[in-house]
Amino acid sequence: MRSPAKFYATLAAVLSGTATSPDKIFPKWRLKTEEELRELRLRTVDYFRSLFGRPWRDGMKIVIGAENFDSLVLSLGQSRTAASNHGEETHVSPDSANMIDTFLEFLPFDENLNVSDSSDRLRPQPLQLEDIEIHINYRTPRIDHLISCWHQFGGETSLKRFVMQVGAERVDQQNPERNFNQMNSLALALQFVRKGIKTTIVDMKGVFEMDSKSFTQGSTTKGIKNNTMETVVGGLQGVVACDILRMGSEDNDGPGIFCDDQSKLHLPNYEVPVESSNVRNDKNQKMLTDKQLADINHVYEEYDCGVWQHLKKYQEQGLLRVLYPFEHLFETCKPGKSNADISFYNTMLKAAEIASRPSDNETIMDEDVVSKNFDETI
Repeated sequence: MRSPAKFYATLAAVLSGTATSPDKIFPKWRLKTEEELRELRLRTVDYFRSLFGRPWRDGMKIVIGAENFDSLVLSLGQSRTAASNHGEETHVSPDSANMIDTFLEFLPFDENLNVSDSSDRLRPQPLQLEDIEIHINYRTPRIDHLISCWHQFGGETSLKRFVMQVGAERVDQQNPERNFNQMNSLALALQFVRKGIKTTIVDMKGVFEMDSKSFTQGSTTKGIKNNTMETVVGGLQGVVACDILRMGSEDNDGPGIFCDDQSKLHLPNYEVPVESSNVRNDKNQKMLTDKQLADINHVYEEYDCGVWQHLKKYQEQGLLRVLYPFEHLFETCKPGKSNADISFYNTMLKAAEIASRPSDNETIMDEDVVSKNFDETI
């Protein structure tokens, strides 16, 4: 079974029937009839609805964090969704609506969950759709997000080979395109707002810019109240705590916990350093020139402009907000709806074509000096 932190989105895929191998999540489901599987799905949904209902009735927040939610847009990176120029539908995954509906079934919307002992509950009302908020990080420059995917999924291969694997004929039945769906952050937001679910996009570059002016990621400082020690949490962690979870705004968050006006969380009597552990170094040379990197960044910017032009109407409706937008965010996009609607699959193919260009007349970055056995190393 997958770790709990990455389980729920996969579970939604299994229960909605969009997962191809449900027995990897539930081994006992192997060899079950379709009728038996339907019954098992219903029982599993009932279990999770009851499980989530208990903390919700007790006034607690329910937080589910998983990279696997990117599976909502997985099919946009496949050749079957390669058609472009279909407006907003170009960026809508055919699987996402069903997966979101199934996931919502896990949550305690049912009025009956709150009937008994309601006088003893901190939150007697059931969950409403407007109580749900989706948080999605958006990383720029886009080439930095691509390099992050390479660090995570590329193994010992070069960035050049990693990008070029999209659309290539393969005999091992693998699907390398799934390594890139984490980059499709704006399309992921689109899947949720189309279902009427409030969504927040956090511009990571904007957060870093704000934080670098006044604060390090996490530090232990001497508090101003009662001369106690406190840890102040800034950066992306502070934004999540203060702007998403709104910690420090309720009595049950703990005494002395508060967020300041710069989205920094103050934790009294907490002296454990707060650090970012999600940092990976290059395992191999990139084998791409500065121009190739810039051109690949541009094609992903073009794709995002196509998605952003459709997201703006949901922003106007109040379903979407962008926190800490960098000064130059989306500045390459054309006004109105004049940006091309390019499919994500075709975007990946364009990036692969750029990566495959000969670099004889271009200079590769110093740290990416090409070895003598160039053909063997990529």
